[in-house]
Amino acid sequence: MILIIGGKYQGKHDYAIEHFGDSKIIDFDGLRKSGWGMQGFTGKYCFGSDFGSDQGNIVIIAEENASGVVPAEPGLIREREEYNRSLTLLAEKADEIYRVFCGIGMKIK
Repeated sequence: MILIIGGKYQGKHDYAIEHFGDSKIIDFDGLRKSGWGMQGFTGKYCFGSDFGSDQGNIVIIAEENASGVVPAEPGLIREREEYNRSLTLLAEKADEIYRVFCGIGMKIK
């Protein structure tokens, strides 16, 4: 599994297509709005059986939100913490991690 992180509008999706176009690309941020949710996704790919044989064919794109203004509302703070914990779990399991800034990717793992 490959994890690509970066800020908003930094070219993560284009980078993923250019470098890993033959892989299944998953938008991690879209899971926040889906019925499946981040916890279900992370449980499936970090602890479930689906993380085994096909992990090399998965590219997960996620927004990096660790360096920014912390929201004032408790609910938004919890959501941000859950999101970052989920990314930490994925990062532990990822074979490779890239950070994309201005369309340029740098391998960090």
